[in-house]
Amino acid sequence: MKPTIECAARDPFVMLMLGVAMLAVPVICGVVSNAHAVGVHNVNITPASAYTEYAALFPSVGGLFVGDTGFASGVGVGPMNQFGGFNWAFTAGHATVADVNNPNSLLLPEEFLFVIGSNTSTGAQEFKTPTEVFLHPGYDGVEQGVDLALLYFEDGFTTAAPAELYQGSVQVGDVASIVGYGQTGTPATGAAPTLDGVKRASQNFVQFADSPTTGYLEYFFTQPGFSNFSALGGQAMPGDSGGGWFIQSDEDFYLAGITSGGEGVSRYGAASSAYEVNLASAWINDTIASKTAMPEPSSLVLLAGASLGFLTRRSRSRG
Repeated sequence: MKPTIECAARDPFVMLMLGVAMLAVPVICGVVSNAHAVGVHNVNITPASAYTEYAALFPSVGGLFVGDTGFASGVGVGPMNQFGGFNWAFTAGHATVADVNNPNSLLLPEEFLFVIGSNTSTGAQEFKTPTEVFLHPGYDGVEQGVDLALLYFEDGFTTAAPAELYQGSVQVGDVASIVGYGQTGTPATGAAPTLDGVKRASQNFVQFADSPTTGYLEYFFTQPGFSNFSALGGQAMPGDSGGGWFIQSDEDFYLAGITSGGEGVSRYGAASSAYEVNLASAWINDTIASKTAMPEPSSLVLLAGASLGFLTRRSRSRG
C-alpha cells in the first residue's frame, strides 16, 4: 500500500503540492472525499465517472512530480521508440522553473518524476526521471511568450504510445478535449483543498484562438443554457498545467495545445488557456534532433505540442 502525505502550497498560486517517497514511488496528497472531476459540472448534470472514463482514451498523458512539493501534468510525444513508447514528454514551461517569472531558474532533471500507465498517479505502471530538461527560449511566464518545455528520457517509456501533433490550426468553435491530473471541484462545492491524483478529461468549445498573434487558445467553463455548453465540459485547474488539449479528427485524437493557465477557481465563467504547439514546431524538431537520430518524416509520429499552479490569467473581456 502506497503512503500518503499532506499537501503544502509553494506560493499562493502554485499547485497544491505532492511529494515523492523513497525508491521513486509516487505518493499522493490525502485523497479528498469529493470525487468529482477537475473543475467539472455538478453531478446532477454530468456524473463524475464520465470524466475519468473519457480520460482513459488519452494514455500518453501522465502526471509530473516536481521537487519535494510540486505536481503538474505532461504528455508523451514522438518519435516512437523501438518499444512503441516514447523518450520525450511535453509539459508547461512554468512547471520546470523555480521562479515562474525567471527563465534562468530552470530546475535540475533529477527534480522531476514523470508517471504514466494509469488514471491515477499512485497506480502508475512506469515512472522515470528525465535525463535533460529543455525550456523553450521564448518562455516568459504563464501565458507569456511560449509556455512549453520538453523532457528527455534516455531510458524511454514503453507502456503508452506517443501523442501525435495536430496538423491543422485550431479554430474558434472547435471541440477540444482537455486532459490532466489537476485539482478537483465543481461550481457547487468549489475547489477542493487537495489533489486526488486522478486523471480526468473534459470537452469544451474553443472560444479564442489567437494564433499566431500570441499562440494561446482559450475557453470559458460554460453552464447549461448557453450556446457553448458541453455536457462533458470542464475547467483546467491547478495541476493540469502541462496537460494536453486534443482535437479529434475522424476517430483519432491529435495534440493541439499544452495547458498553461487559468483562474484557479471552480466556477462557471472561469477561463482556461493553452499554447498551440504547432507554432513551436521548429524548436520542437531541433530539440529532438539534438538527442535523437531523426527518422524520415514519413515515419515520424509528429510531436504533440503539458501544472504547477496557475498564475493570474491575461485580462480578457468575455464579450
